[in-house]
Amino acid sequence: MENNKLVILGHINPDIDSIVSGILLEYYFNKHTKYEAEFVIPDERIDNDTEKICKSNNIDYKTHQRQLTKDDNQIILVDHNERDIEGAKIIAIYDHHPTTKQNYCPVYHNKIISSTAALLVEGRESYFPKELIELAVLATFIDTASFNSTKAQEKDKIWAYEMIRIFKFDQDKLYQTGLSLTDTTNLEEAAFACLKKYNIKSKQVEVSSIQVSNKTTSKEKINKIKEIVLNYFLENNLDVYILIIHDMDNFKSTAYKIFKDGIEIDNYDKYTSRGNVIIPKLEQEIENHTFSSNKLKEKIRTINE
Repeated sequence: MENNKLVILGHINPDIDSIVSGILLEYYFNKHTKYEAEFVIPDERIDNDTEKICKSNNIDYKTHQRQLTKDDNQIILVDHNERDIEGAKIIAIYDHHPTTKQNYCPVYHNKIISSTAALLVEGRESYFPKELIELAVLATFIDTASFNSTKAQEKDKIWAYEMIRIFKFDQDKLYQTGLSLTDTTNLEEAAFACLKKYNIKSKQVEVSSIQVSNKTTSKEKINKIKEIVLNYFLENNLDVYILIIHDMDNFKSTAYKIFKDGIEIDNYDKYTSRGNVIIPKLEQEIENHTFSSNKLKEKIRTINE
């Protein structure tokens, strides 16, 4: 490494796992290594749902918010594995999202595990204080919808509940937080909850996901959210947009995949992870579509079923 100063970056529009993982890694480097690390959130705002969880769990994400500078030239990525930063070098990646892309940075840890926070803490609990272990458990519950997601790994569930037992964490609060519904008071904001951006085989892809209950979220609201993302797709000339709707009553998921040549709908009988199922599937099928001209507006005027 060129110097001892490191900048840790989560993904754009960071969720709880991204934020907690950045905090964990910052603590580890500053406490247990010779390096000086700073977790930075360049985003000016985060999702309302993420902000609410931060507030209720004393996660002060705002102290990490600032813009990157030219001196931030040694970067560690957490909870994602691809990001272009002008003038900077990616020296390490800690992630849990499978990908077919090759990565040649000096340190690369990307494994199948329930959360990046679990990747950092599981088996290394002695390196972290109790309050950070609790945040790692929280992030794992949230990232797996309280272990109902296809992302959830049984060994991580065992670990999380063992941490709850040892440290006497509030199990019910952790479980219920993992099942939190998306706030649909503002449909424009709800439509882009958990938004992530990808570059897949040179195609510009954006994906958002929401957690809803049929008991509290009307069909009219869901249809309006679908229309909002369809109009956004058309206005921004994207190659692909995927809206994932998780049915939290039955733990089922639907992915609405908008391409320039049409819309595909994938229904899943389980709560299905964007990172370990939907995006890897898209990587395989994206070449089957036509991206040369945008005829979608003429062919399909609604995304509603």
